[in-house]
Amino acid sequence: MMDTALMSVSVPEYDTSPEAIGTRLAKVRKTLGRSQSALAEVLGMSSQRYNNYELGRTQPPPPVLAQIWRLTGATSDYILFGNESGLPFDLVMKLREIDAQEAGKRTA
Repeated sequence: MMDTALMSVSVPEYDTSPEAIGTRLAKVRKTLGRSQSALAEVLGMSSQRYNNYELGRTQPPPPVLAQIWRLTGATSDYILFGNESGLPFDLVMKLREIDAQEAGKRTA
C-alpha cells in the first residue's frame, strides 16, 4: 500500500538536460576566472574531456563532481539540478553576476 503522505510531496522541476548541466559547469568555471583548459589542468584531465562536459556531450562522473565541489564550493545538487540552496553565499552572488553579464550580452 502507498503512503499517501509521500504522494503529496511537491518536488520542484529542475532542468537536468546535459546542456543545462554544461551551462552550469561553465558558469561555475567563470566564477573562478579560468579558461576551460586551465580548469581541466587543475582537475587532472584533458581540455577536450572538460569541454565535452560543458557542451553537454558527456556528464561528469561523481569523482569529478567531488573535485569541482572541493575547488569551487559548487555542489552536485547545483551542477546536476540547478538547486542553489546548498551553495556558499559568495558563489551564489558570483553566479548571479555572470547571469547579469550574459543577459547584457544578449540584449546588446
